[in-house]
Amino acid sequence: MQAPLITQIRVQDHAGEIQQHDLLDNENWSSWCNDIMLTFSLCEIQDYILGQIRCPDWNTNPIGTNNWHYNDTYTQWIIRMNLGYNQKIHCVGTTTSCEMWSNLKAIYQLYGTQMKHWLMQDLYGCQANKGDDIIKHLQKIKHIWEHIVLICQNNLPMSSEQLKEFIMHTLLMSWGLFRTLYLKKKVYMDISVHALIGNCNEEYRCQKKGEERQISTGNNIYSANTSFFQNRSANCGGGKKSGGNMDIMCDICKHHGHKARDCWHQDKNDTDLICAICK
Repeated sequence: MQAPLITQIRVQDHAGEIQQHDLLDNENWSSWCNDIMLTFSLCEIQDYILGQIRCPDWNTNPIGTNNWHYNDTYTQWIIRMNLGYNQKIHCVGTTTSCEMWSNLKAIYQLYGTQMKHWLMQDLYGCQANKGDDIIKHLQKIKHIWEHIVLICQNNLPMSSEQLKEFIMHTLLMSWGLFRTLYLKKKVYMDISVHALIGNCNEEYRCQKKGEERQISTGNNIYSANTSFFQNRSANCGGGKKSGGNMDIMCDICKHHGHKARDCWHQDKNDTDLICAICK
């Protein structure tokens, strides 16, 4: 009997290669696709998902047909083993591994294009406003960009230099000197995006410390002025320079609480002490 052209895959030889650490989800198609293609190659089933191995005719090659169905079912099982729970629905109705793979590619390549568009809109909408926490602002940009990298892989919408320049343009106008250093002097050309974000964070911390010192200094001046005016008001209202025993009466202004030597009116004559209304 002639040996079948299609032999059955020895599943036990690939037991350690069929399961990936990261299952397919809504955001990792590009990286997941690269990983699963390596798995297909190691398990010798890549030709099945690409449709390059056709199922033989049962009438002319029944053993080869059985082997083909076994290998193709094994390929479908590997695909499903590496899908997230919510992604398995995309395999419903498929009868071969090639159909299953074609469905996943069509769905996630379209989804990846849409997701890239949504993420880029979010990225361009990042603009720091007065009072914003710049560290959180930069964390948001970094988070969005990491998602874009995950989806786009080698087809990124921005280069590293363009991203760094974009980051600088999202900062406040009050960062004029800092932005000029990076945008005009091109200092950022030789550092990574992470280093640039680190520099921005450090600049923000320095600015916050400077603001806190100004507020603290302003409060000290305000406290000193308040104490001065309170004391001055108390002295004027009681006709005295300093507090004292209320049993004591001033011989000049006739108010209690201070002596004549401490009176604010000691240099005034009797006419100056007459009430402007009574006179």
